[in-house]
Amino acid sequence: MKMKLLFIVLLALIIGCAKQGPEGPTGATGATGATGASGPSGPEGPPGASGTPNIKIVFDSASPSSWVVNGNFYTFTIAPVPYITNPDSAIVTVDAGLSLSSLAAWYQLPFTNVFSIGDEMDFSYTDYSITLFYNYSSPPTQLLYFKITVIPTPKVKKR
Repeated sequence: MKMKLLFIVLLALIIGCAKQGPEGPTGATGATGATGASGPSGPEGPPGASGTPNIKIVFDSASPSSWVVNGNFYTFTIAPVPYITNPDSAIVTVDAGLSLSSLAAWYQLPFTNVFSIGDEMDFSYTDYSITLFYNYSSPPTQLLYFKITVIPTPKVKKR
């Protein structure tokens, strides 16, 4: 009988202790796992807006002997520049540099203190040509390269 009683007590303890207790506090966050593999590429997007493919760039150069004295300044004319067909409907910029190297510095005109303190370089343009102006007591002393950018202005659309 003692054995039966011991068996019943043990059985009652096992059954009584098998109940779920209250949940304990959350433990510390573990280390971040490895990054997973990239997913597949998405579908191709729609085409972008139309750009301005008509931007044209012309390069030219002027040696010191190419400049012509014109009163108190020197001029050099670049012609023809075939992309300047209507000066009233184009944006024209001129940059000057000492080299055509891809690492060369370009200076957008008008520009002052080009070679000497107080000198100035500027430009004007008409149909098919650009005239450069160098305002100083002598012409530029080095070979200069010019990058001419012609941007046609967009046509206005009527509504």
